[in-house]
Amino acid sequence: MAFTNSDRNAFVDDDKNRTVFLGINNLTPGINTTFPEYDPERQTQKLPLNISLLSVCILVAAFGIIGNIVTMVKIVYDSKLHTPTFAAIGYLAFVNFLALIALTVHLILVVWVIKIKNLWTQLTVVFINDTLYLSSACHVLLLLSVRYLITVHPLQSRRRLTVKAVSLCSMTVWPVSVLFGAIKSYFFYVHKQTGSHFMMLINSITYIIFLLLVCFITFALHVWKIRAIQTSRSATKRLQTRMNLVVTAIITVFAMFQIFAIAKSLYIYKGYCSKSKYVGVYTFFHLSMILSGYLTFSLNPYIFFFLSFFRSCKMKKKLSAPESTEIPTLDMRSPIRLMKMVSHFSETNRKQYVCK
Repeated sequence: MAFTNSDRNAFVDDDKNRTVFLGINNLTPGINTTFPEYDPERQTQKLPLNISLLSVCILVAAFGIIGNIVTMVKIVYDSKLHTPTFAAIGYLAFVNFLALIALTVHLILVVWVIKIKNLWTQLTVVFINDTLYLSSACHVLLLLSVRYLITVHPLQSRRRLTVKAVSLCSMTVWPVSVLFGAIKSYFFYVHKQTGSHFMMLINSITYIIFLLLVCFITFALHVWKIRAIQTSRSATKRLQTRMNLVVTAIITVFAMFQIFAIAKSLYIYKGYCSKSKYVGVYTFFHLSMILSGYLTFSLNPYIFFFLSFFRSCKMKKKLSAPESTEIPTLDMRSPIRLMKMVSHFSETNRKQYVCK
């Protein structure tokens, strides 16, 4: 069958679009395709990025990196924050800091699609991104579990839940994350060798299961903690509203990142991104996934550390505030008044003795 010049030009255009827009997927966690083919006349290729969206990504990344650094430094050098909760927050900030660095490199390669021709270099990039991605999600679950145990089981937590225990749990997360990154790197290696997009379907199924699992665990821990708080006298509507907002923000940002990654993976599997008329949709999925990834790794220190730090400061102020020790005027005519006075005096002396 003979091809006309217009047919050849169409195939060339589709191949160019495919090369440019599929070449940036290798640094995306779980969404891995091929790098751009080598072009001796042009070592780098640029994508038509939206400048405003790129500016938002850079701004969010800057705030996220600064927030994670401040969180780690404050927790390490402040001995008052050496508690299980802040230890879990510190480990999460460390993982998010590394993830932001990797995602920033990804963004640079999106703007200037630099050629990475070595297969083992590509596998290393995929391995690092997938490892950090799973480690961040697991550390979020670790922090939520610590908060649940402290709230629902305070007596057992004081004896068994220590900074050392949280550190051991954090160290356990890393081998699991490394194993996950190795498996995803193997999938990428098979994809590179066979050229089949079937691995994109496997990626989508994997991330759908992971999304449902993380959201279910987060929601279950939150519901159980709310029920435990409602049975106590310290439950307030303001506290429950704040907890609901925190969990909603965590699930929303994480789900956004997952949904865009899944949509992009399915887009590649169906082969729509190889057609020039669908390139704009594919670019939207990719850039939205990058932005949601920045939000995921940047909001955690502001959600967890600063809220917990300010709350602990308020509690210290309340405990250190002087209480009124005035004794009510003695009135022997009223037995009820006399009983209240004796009860108030005994309670005041007991508090002073405990404080000493």
